[in-house]
Amino acid sequence: KRLFVRKAFYPLYCRLLNISLWGLGILNSENNYLSGEHCFLKNLPMYLGNCEHLTVIDVGANVGSYAEQIVSLYPNARVFAFEPNPVSFQILQRRASKHGYQAFNTGLSSVAGQMKLYDRRTGRGSTQASLHREVVESIHRSEERRVGKECRSRWSPYH
Repeated sequence: KRLFVRKAFYPLYCRLLNISLWGLGILNSENNYLSGEHCFLKNLPMYLGNCEHLTVIDVGANVGSYAEQIVSLYPNARVFAFEPNPVSFQILQRRASKHGYQAFNTGLSSVAGQMKLYDRRTGRGSTQASLHREVVESIHRSEERRVGKECRSRWSPYH
């Protein structure tokens, strides 16, 4: 037990933590090929059969990259993109009208109501926005700021 409590193992522990986070899908969104999203989307017909009448709900759409990938692979798909961050939503809305999908400036949750959304202090809207301040401060190692007002969730499967 005492062998692994040494400072010499700290770099190993940090590497194991990063590998674990990457495996959970946290901090591995460098591109759609590394994350596996491109392969998944391209092979959807293998899992779902005919994708002629596909409906996709993109929760936490950020600026719409995922929604646009869906539309490019499946032109007849109905895509609904939800983004609560007001800064990211401005870009999402422009891209949605250009690429033919619908964008909504709201979050989706299992509970209808209002929640505080935190993001990096830069103010540019990031993919790391979270309902938990600690995620922005600890995992992303950035000063947090509360984004706009509280985010509303207008939809819940439980009401």
